[in-house]
Amino acid sequence: MASESRCNGLRRAALTDDDSDTLRRIYASDQEMYPAPLTFDRLASWVATCPELSISFSPESSSSEGHVVGMVIALPLLREHWQDLLVGKLKEPEVELSMFPQPNNNFRPDTGHSVESEVGLHVFHIERFNSDTLPSSWFGGRGFAEYALQEVIAVATRKEWRIIGFSALTVTEAGRRSFGRLGFKPTGYQEVFTTAEGGDDDRGDARVEMACVYPGDGLELDVREGSKVVSVSEMLAKYLPEGRTEGQLWE
Repeated sequence: MASESRCNGLRRAALTDDDSDTLRRIYASDQEMYPAPLTFDRLASWVATCPELSISFSPESSSSEGHVVGMVIALPLLREHWQDLLVGKLKEPEVELSMFPQPNNNFRPDTGHSVESEVGLHVFHIERFNSDTLPSSWFGGRGFAEYALQEVIAVATRKEWRIIGFSALTVTEAGRRSFGRLGFKPTGYQEVFTTAEGGDDDRGDARVEMACVYPGDGLELDVREGSKVVSVSEMLAKYLPEGRTEGQLWE
């Protein structure tokens, strides 16, 4: 791992090519919960393009070297793409590197200066491991989600970006509660995965289909008779106030 920093007993490091096994575990775990058509290569390209927003957390103590206790992967999206993602016009697996802010893409020849890119930070993955054994002091008395997202925004604000908000496509009730405590609200976009009626794929596994609920459609989705809901993903977002400081992030 590279780009390490330390605080509150934790070592923070950006993911590198050496962490491919960790990334594959994250990919497999997410595919099990959220069977979207995302390839591992696309996930790896997101991380490789902006590794400083893919952060692992491990104890500082030498005896715990390599023992990762938490992970966050965030994607920086230019405003128009981020807003499309919030309402389902853009699906998470469709995010392309061209939607990330590019170096010098806001350079103004007339002034000789760059202007800030407006960026929304989409949390692709956040996870805390071994939750029963971690001292709360490691996270500054905060929950892990808040601590990890503060680390993400600390990195992001060192760039020529104006951070306009956060988002997350939540799959579990625990995830929705965690982001809800930080002020994230539903955007109205949901993805509902069901097993196809009486259908198996070529391997004999139940075939999974995705249906989308868009803002304004209402809260209910008709599921075909004989089908079973596998999972429901809900998009949550939080816009950040103008002129906010890191300490005011969740107020």
